[in-house]
Amino acid sequence: IDTMLFDLPGVEKTSEYQTIVGSEGQQESALANLEQRKFISKWIPYEEFSEIEKIGQGRSSQVYKAIRYKNGNKMMAKEKKVALRILNKSQNLDSEFLKEPKLEFLFSKKHKRINECYAISQDPTTMNHILVMRYRPIDLKVYLQANFTKITWFNKREILNNVALGIMSIHRWNIIHRSLHSGNLLMAKGQPNPVAEIDLGFNQTAEG
Repeated sequence: IDTMLFDLPGVEKTSEYQTIVGSEGQQESALANLEQRKFISKWIPYEEFSEIEKIGQGRSSQVYKAIRYKNGNKMMAKEKKVALRILNKSQNLDSEFLKEPKLEFLFSKKHKRINECYAISQDPTTMNHILVMRYRPIDLKVYLQANFTKITWFNKREILNNVALGIMSIHRWNIIHRSLHSGNLLMAKGQPNPVAEIDLGFNQTAEG
């Protein structure tokens, strides 16, 4: 089991992971799922997060911001804010959120206009799984309220263009957002281009 775990790119702290997934049967099921989903680039133990603060809630998930401290992880800076999207009723690794194409799309590095997903973690209390995502402190609604009189028509056109390109990327993966509004179009600080955040509770494949 140790050999197989270390063969999975980026999965750290084998003994902790074995404890998290539970019994031997559960481990086999979990590992089988992870092996089939090698696009999942990282598992981060929950203990590496600190200063966790709730910043939002939807029908299918709760969102927190947190600090993640570097521990041999080249993906992140020594100290960096991340967003933790805790998915409701996701205790089992066979749950819907691990199925393609939704999660593979989030882990893809090709979509610059989609909020990036770094890794997966798990809440040790509820056992719900967590998407560790890029933290974007400002959404489009807040940005427009603060800058509406300052932005030019060119800026507005660029914002609309970026939103359209983000939606196009989603649709190419046969995913429908179903809850697109200014509150979930996120913006990097100091940048005029919004990044559409994917909420798995509403984003579904076109078949359902």
